[in-house]
Amino acid sequence: MNKFRLGTRGSPLAVAQANVVRAALEREGFDVELKIVRTSGDMHREPLQKLKEFGVFVKELDEYLLKGRIDAAVHSLKDIPSSMRAGLEISAVLPREEPYEAFVSRGQRLKDLKEGDVVGTSSVRRRAQMLRFRNDIVIKELRGNLNTRLRKLKDGLYDGIIVAEVGLHRLNLIEEDARCEGELKNGLFFERLPLKDFVPAANQGIIAVVTKKGSKESAILKELLDDATTRMEAEVERKILRELGGGCRVPIGVFARFKPPSRMEVLAEVLSADGKTWARVERVLPVEELSKRVEELAREVRLASSRQP
Repeated sequence: MNKFRLGTRGSPLAVAQANVVRAALEREGFDVELKIVRTSGDMHREPLQKLKEFGVFVKELDEYLLKGRIDAAVHSLKDIPSSMRAGLEISAVLPREEPYEAFVSRGQRLKDLKEGDVVGTSSVRRRAQMLRFRNDIVIKELRGNLNTRLRKLKDGLYDGIIVAEVGLHRLNLIEEDARCEGELKNGLFFERLPLKDFVPAANQGIIAVVTKKGSKESAILKELLDDATTRMEAEVERKILRELGGGCRVPIGVFARFKPPSRMEVLAEVLSADGKTWARVERVLPVEELSKRVEELAREVRLASSRQP
């Protein structure tokens, strides 16, 4: 086998992610074809939290896989539901890139916003975290791919927006000398938000490749592209999310970071929709005890959140 048919959504960011996988496979001598698939999430215009089903950005790609129309599908791992379709598996997770949230504006830092300024986001988690951080601003719904969101900001519809920093990197929008903050190539300004205040979504910053379970494509991807450290972090985050019963409708932040040689730092929180109350647990867990201790941590977060007024 020397050919791969990679499926992806058609947004510029999704294609950029697929091209990362494509380039890695081509370096190994494979002939790679990209197939663009329009998903339910791309077609809907209402807020994601109002949709009745989860996995709206992966459903059609799953069907393409099961019908043999593509060999593998490339996703942001945070878009893949914790319970996957039967017959499919995550064959490779690539090394994690920036997991942080970024505030993007026409020149202001978040702390410099005035009372009543408007910040855009479509995420219930980001909304809650922003209101916790600045309860004097207005949060306004924001949909569309990353380029669309940036254009709406530039057009003056918002004073700032919150996005995943990794998307700015993958679209090559950040100037080389701008590390945690600085001017973007499109003239906008970005700053990395502190992780302690803006805990990311589970699996943020991770590209995943899904295939049919047990297929030869799966075996190839596991051998060539799967990053063991990132997979370990991702599985911890996904397990906590499953235990908390979270999807796009609940404000949940989860982050795990492996600390060599044998520890895992874990941070998980559940917030109220208005950001006024939250329950958070931070732990450093021995890797050899992760299976048991992660479940305990999730239960602790869930119990603490249930006690919130």
